[in-house]
Amino acid sequence: METILRTIGKLEIRQESEDDEMLRFSFSSEMPVDRNFGEEILDHSIDSVRLDRLNDGAPLLWNHNADQLVGVVTKAYVKDKRGYAEARYSSSDFAQQIKRDVEAGIIRNVSVGYRILRMGDHKKKKGEGYRVAEWEPLELSLVSIPADPSVGVGRTIEIDEPIPEKPMENTEELLMEQRTDVVQQERQRIKSITALGAKFNRRDLAEQLIENNKTIDEARSAFLDVLNIAVKPINQRSGDVDFTQKEQRQYSIVRAIKACLSGNWDEAGLEKEASDALSQQSGRTTEGFFVPHNILARTTQAVGAYATGGALVAEQLQAGSFVDILRNSSIINQLGVTTLTGLVGNVTIPRQTGATTTYWVGEGDGPTQSGITVELMSLTPKQIGAQSRITRLAMQQTTPDIETLVRQDLAIQVGLGIDLAAINGSGVSGEPQGLLQAPGTKTVTLTSNTFANFDKLVDMENEIEILNALTGSLYYVTNPRVVAFLKKLKTTGSSNEPLWTANQLNTTGAVPMTLNGYPVARSNQIPNAFGGTNNRNVIIFGNFNDLIMAMWGGLEILPNPYGSGYSAGSVDLRLLQTCDVAIRRGQSFSKIIDLAV
Repeated sequence: METILRTIGKLEIRQESEDDEMLRFSFSSEMPVDRNFGEEILDHSIDSVRLDRLNDGAPLLWNHNADQLVGVVTKAYVKDKRGYAEARYSSSDFAQQIKRDVEAGIIRNVSVGYRILRMGDHKKKKGEGYRVAEWEPLELSLVSIPADPSVGVGRTIEIDEPIPEKPMENTEELLMEQRTDVVQQERQRIKSITALGAKFNRRDLAEQLIENNKTIDEARSAFLDVLNIAVKPINQRSGDVDFTQKEQRQYSIVRAIKACLSGNWDEAGLEKEASDALSQQSGRTTEGFFVPHNILARTTQAVGAYATGGALVAEQLQAGSFVDILRNSSIINQLGVTTLTGLVGNVTIPRQTGATTTYWVGEGDGPTQSGITVELMSLTPKQIGAQSRITRLAMQQTTPDIETLVRQDLAIQVGLGIDLAAINGSGVSGEPQGLLQAPGTKTVTLTSNTFANFDKLVDMENEIEILNALTGSLYYVTNPRVVAFLKKLKTTGSSNEPLWTANQLNTTGAVPMTLNGYPVARSNQIPNAFGGTNNRNVIIFGNFNDLIMAMWGGLEILPNPYGSGYSAGSVDLRLLQTCDVAIRRGQSFSKIIDLAV
């Protein structure tokens, strides 16, 4: 996620209309600019410059300071090997003062913050520096120090980094590292879009999106259109932050906790930048900090006790050799649920509740008018919270593996809470309404709370099929007790063989993976005492594409050094995630809620 700054030279103000709040200027050119590996040239072919972010209302800042907003970019384009932009001033007092200085000729320079997406051939052509074949402007700034004098308000030099007179010896390594990051990002893009195609059984669409170089967010939007899901308002950026591989390795939640406690973020600039980006995306502020979802991948971690972190103190230990604590399997996100991320405000999604009627008509006659019945379902921000603790000595003395354990634990605690709400949330007191409580789902009743064969499971499938909903990501979901019960069912007569056999499963191996041709997922999250009554086990069957999980922003962490661990020098952590769960079509799910095993 390295953002490079370039300042371009004097600002040329052009008054295109009577609107004196508009400013037009050049922000980039192909003039070479010194970097630590030599002269860099930004290619200005039409296909080389990604202008999506600028044209999506990117900010116009002062000196690249996100807290000093001057205006907003309204239009960006490339012409005659230069990048041009039109921006509108903010009405704030600060922005209006900047405007007066620009008009008086006091402020004359513009800078662009950008990232490199793809380098050209690293072998320099005669008389030419290293050419950037594809790059993306992220924001524009009015600045005081120019680096590229050929354009209006432009590319800014990082003045705290001396510019070498000749290319450094590790030029090749720097270029290879940048290329590696781009390759990894491209592989992840292809992998994610391919997974969407498999989930929705639209591999043709996935291949088309990959071929057209669509981003992951653009692909998600395309698949939502295919599913007839109209979402608004929605921020197309997710709760992730676009890190390079190097930055992902460098990011530290522990370092962010220490910075938040001290109030000094000088040593945690990367973590502060990521938190600020998520705050801007979500429109929320915090007294703690936000952690991107793509960073989460780590309960009290004490140095002294082996079981609670002491084993992680650096004593010739090999990283990656620690076994995580066993927890309930988190299953919902593995079943093909539709996930909406990076949301802002409430989200309204239309769902069809009735079908259009068709008619046969004679020549010259018209059909009777009819229409589909549609209602709106809403996703509203709800807070799920959890608490954890980290000791002072653990933050100071452990190897990097403590960072991994902290990340995993925070993510698992919140993730399992969301899972449980998606399955059996009450829908009251700020909790989402889960599958077992949602209206419209079908219930298959049992005789004497049990069954001797798979007929009732077939009934579950039939309840969905007669409503034309037997499609999509179809799964059985239950708990381990029920799986054991099903495996013990025997055929009648003298053979007395298991009903659930490898031949029926169409798979090899002793562990059942499918039932009646459908995959089976199991987790202790599925109730075995539904409604508070002991031994009332649950089986769910349905299309989990129609379970929608919505996420607003990243995970919020607020460290508290004065909590219950204060006397021992520990820091309490309050975790908050804003999310919601909704069922798009109740008829896509059936359930048994009273199986005694």
